[in-house]
Amino acid sequence: MNRSVSGSLPFFALGWCFLAIPTAFSQERSIDLGVKVVNPYALGLDNLAAATPSGPPGSFSIGGGASIKEIRIEITSKSVEVKSAREVKEFIEENGISFDSNAASFVYYLNPDLPSVPKLPSNTTLQLPVLRIPAMEDERNFPKHPVIAVVVEPKLKESVRQDIDEFESKVMKREKKFAPDIRSDLDSIDEDLNQVYGDKVPSSREMLEQVRQYVAALQAIFSARRGRPVSSEESNEVKLIKSDLREKIVAARQGNPDVSVTVKTLKDQVEISGFIVCFAPEALYKANQCDLSFSEHSSPTEQGIAAATYMFWAIKPGETRSASDVRRIPVWWQGGKFKSVELTIR
Repeated sequence: MNRSVSGSLPFFALGWCFLAIPTAFSQERSIDLGVKVVNPYALGLDNLAAATPSGPPGSFSIGGGASIKEIRIEITSKSVEVKSAREVKEFIEENGISFDSNAASFVYYLNPDLPSVPKLPSNTTLQLPVLRIPAMEDERNFPKHPVIAVVVEPKLKESVRQDIDEFESKVMKREKKFAPDIRSDLDSIDEDLNQVYGDKVPSSREMLEQVRQYVAALQAIFSARRGRPVSSEESNEVKLIKSDLREKIVAARQGNPDVSVTVKTLKDQVEISGFIVCFAPEALYKANQCDLSFSEHSSPTEQGIAAATYMFWAIKPGETRSASDVRRIPVWWQGGKFKSVELTIR
């Protein structure tokens, strides 16, 4: 499949920095935020203008080309009450930022408990991104249309694209050699990877990291074949990856790619604390191997994780063996929220 990065906007320059903003999940969540200059002419610059990080996180300088001047910009946020998804788009674009899948990703980063922009309830107060240009503090001079586009996690996305390119060259070009059911699964996987590759849906760091893990798992399955048929265990893993990728794409099209999940640990129906909550996408689950865990001990503990079907369990600090039941839970936004997961301590 031919792959391309989405967006018909002119691409003049990309710079990025780490931006950290307090959220409900932790004292501070960081994001790798990039900036594309899409309309340098509105700043009195030409199409050779380049954006580079400058000063505090979220600050950039745009300059270069024939002009000797530099324009300093800042990406900030503002609390705004909006009535609809259309008002979200209009506000962001009137404040100098293109509204696309990356802008939606940034809105979800700023509002981690927001289930969906398209299904936004009326009169919702949100933190929305704003472009600030100190040299144009006078509102009469500020352009009321997009000047820049944001790119969420640009370095991670580039790494994921490289992994997908390798998957394409080493696996998909040989798919005709596989059994029909494997070919069908790979075609579905390839279709959904193209959505990620092309930045066609909102995404998050958690979602992208899981996609990268899936591509690595697929590479391992098919690079180890050496002419032998795909085993039933490998075929099942491919099907689980296919199913999870489809869940992620559908969830991202509908709203926030991450879901706010609360986990409680219980013994004799009484909540007890001090346990590490482990989780793994079903396709990557290995018994007693806690590669992913909530940042805070139970109970309760809350975290945003990418939409998927997960295995959840709890362990004691310093141990690897499960101290609770292992529960298979599909994680989706349901009716604007996600109910808590309850793990029973043995």
